[in-house]
Amino acid sequence: MKYISRTLVLSGLCLAVSQVNAGGFDNNNRSFNLLYSDKDVIEMSYGHTSVPMEAKIEQAKNSGASGTINSGDIVGRFERPQVGIKMQVQDNLSCAAQYERPYAASVEYSDDSLSYETDADGTARAPIATNYDSKSFTFACGYDFALSTGSIKVFGGPKAQKISGSFSQDLSTNNLGETDNLSVDLKTDTEIGFIAGIAYSIPEIALRASLLYHSQIDYDAYGTNTFMLPLGGANFETVTTSTKAKTFTPQALELAFQSGIASNTLAFLKLRWAEYSKLKTLESQSDESVVVQANGATLEQVIAMNPAADGLVNPELDLFSNDTLDYSFGLGHKWNDQLSLGVSYAGGIKLGSKDDTIPLGADSKSLRLPGDDKHSLLVGGTYLITPEFKMNAGLGYTFIDSYTVQTESGNFRAEFDKTESTSVQVGLSYFM
Repeated sequence: MKYISRTLVLSGLCLAVSQVNAGGFDNNNRSFNLLYSDKDVIEMSYGHTSVPMEAKIEQAKNSGASGTINSGDIVGRFERPQVGIKMQVQDNLSCAAQYERPYAASVEYSDDSLSYETDADGTARAPIATNYDSKSFTFACGYDFALSTGSIKVFGGPKAQKISGSFSQDLSTNNLGETDNLSVDLKTDTEIGFIAGIAYSIPEIALRASLLYHSQIDYDAYGTNTFMLPLGGANFETVTTSTKAKTFTPQALELAFQSGIASNTLAFLKLRWAEYSKLKTLESQSDESVVVQANGATLEQVIAMNPAADGLVNPELDLFSNDTLDYSFGLGHKWNDQLSLGVSYAGGIKLGSKDDTIPLGADSKSLRLPGDDKHSLLVGGTYLITPEFKMNAGLGYTFIDSYTVQTESGNFRAEFDKTESTSVQVGLSYFM
């Protein structure tokens, strides 16, 4: 059986559609396969995903009448640049660095009546728009311990990461249509987490079993909150304050296994758990000392006189309710010294039970990141152009089943059609 020295044909395919899996917006190439390269290498890749998604919304109006609205295309496109380098420092010591954008989300509804969250008087509180972005730089070193059969690699290192995001919604007692009366923009400074892992390998049969841990990274986010404060009747005042929030990216654990099963043929399996159930909400706390020009009162005084205004001044964003378990498996085959091809399948499972207040078919109390069970089919390959340059490319289709989101009271029902997410990924490796 011939040893297959490089298997990034399949790991690159997993990256191509990863952002539509865990948590609805996880875009992380968690494997950090650079450290397993048998040569010094510089890698660059770019991925793009398009997710067409829309729904027919049936909701009881505040007047008591009902109606049906088409949500329009609500999910944006995603881009995934990645750059990495791996160097062999000593015979048994190697180090690697990688830049990526591990989390991304872009969801926007065309009308604020598409929410199933309501205030006490029945007014819709709409998920108008949600955007999320991130940047991450990971550096890790690994040391190899030779055994009588195979070897063990122990590795770890710091991860520097920053995130940013925004959300908007209608929280007023009047329906303002598509005009937002709340818009929160947040960003963070760079914070430090870490990765740590261990891998056992037998190169002669291309066997490798690895366990990789990503730590939770905590953030103190800061930014602005802009909202339209009701002053009585049809009068509003636009107020902008500084705001802050505490949030985090969840810890995750990945188990991966691969082995040669025939001459030049490799099989692999990967499981990844992420603790999204702890990331239930984001509470934005604004500066309540800001003075409202119309009456000269501070926002703190306004809240004391009208507690309902607290939802505008200090809004809360609902996020996730379940941990996630993503899985993928597939085959790769080396056809000749230049060409390798592969195919894989990926999916995800939501773990644990949901709160009774969360509608059927939803992950949280607001319809921010819609999506149901996903099934991804990925194909791709690598081609060795010269001994120093290798090109890889992948194409992925994620099939999202039709499903329904419906409140227990029945005043809201959203029917999402079947859809397919298309992902492409291209990359270039230079062996030094």
